[in-house]
Amino acid sequence: MARLVVVAIVSVTGGAAALTAYTIGARVATVVFVPAAAIGSAGTTLVGQNLGANQPARATRATWLGVGVGAVGLGAIGVVQYLFPTAIAGLFVPGIEGEALGLSVAYLQILALGYWALGTIWTVEAGFNGAGRTDVSMYSTMLQYWAVRVPVAAVGAFVLGWGALGPFWAVTVSNVVAAAGLVGYFRYSTADGLHERAAESAGETASAD
Repeated sequence: MARLVVVAIVSVTGGAAALTAYTIGARVATVVFVPAAAIGSAGTTLVGQNLGANQPARATRATWLGVGVGAVGLGAIGVVQYLFPTAIAGLFVPGIEGEALGLSVAYLQILALGYWALGTIWTVEAGFNGAGRTDVSMYSTMLQYWAVRVPVAAVGAFVLGWGALGPFWAVTVSNVVAAAGLVGYFRYSTADGLHERAAESAGETASAD
């Protein structure tokens, strides 16, 4: 639903050219999601295995290692996208030109600035998911979209007068805010014994079986 609101804002402020740019950006970002999701999935398994082996400190270290790999890896992809946005837009829509090309280049470069955050989000969530705290991912996503992305898109487009660039920037801003929030909450949770409690619970479950 939040995405539909953002798409509506893009359409109202930028018309067909902006929708084309948004679609290209969404397709490119989907490709980027694949390695991020893979790292996050592997991280969840690794954290869970370490907790099951009663190694909470190692589970925490594995999470931070995953964060580093995800942030650096996707950040590197972002650098390539930032440097060659015109070529990338042409790959997805051959012959694209004019306003649609200009907006596509702008959106691809804006998206690229937040790719490190996507890598961070998926891998930090793995640290929570592996410990059984899957609710964190749900609440984080809700806040990312409804508390940050939609308001920033609306303010940028209608209050600041940025037009379609408002929702474009809202995507990257919401990703960065979500990444920063998750990192902060993970640091707090692990200092408060998140993985120690999960390891203890896993041990009790194994003993009961």
